[in-house]
Amino acid sequence: VWRRDRGRCSYVDRTSGRRCGSQHLLQIDHVVPYAQGGAAEPNNLRLLCAAHHRYATPAPDSAAAPARIVNLRSDHRSVDGALKMDAAIAAPG
Repeated sequence: VWRRDRGRCSYVDRTSGRRCGSQHLLQIDHVVPYAQGGAAEPNNLRLLCAAHHRYATPAPDSAAAPARIVNLRSDHRSVDGALKMDAAIAAPG
């Protein structure tokens, strides 16, 4: 995961298409949360900076921010392989 994401935040802004690329306070994030059946496999993990990790992972008790599940098809990745955040869809529920 570290090598694939080049030691940088893989968040891609849905409006500008720009990748964050921060190297500060990186965290490994499950794209599909482990608690929702997401695997601890490289294709379900990504590096995010702390700010984008908080953005991509809503608080479990927050009704205003539904859990997000990302379809990992290749068309949801930018040219450099980072996941596009507009690929996220609200989880059914």
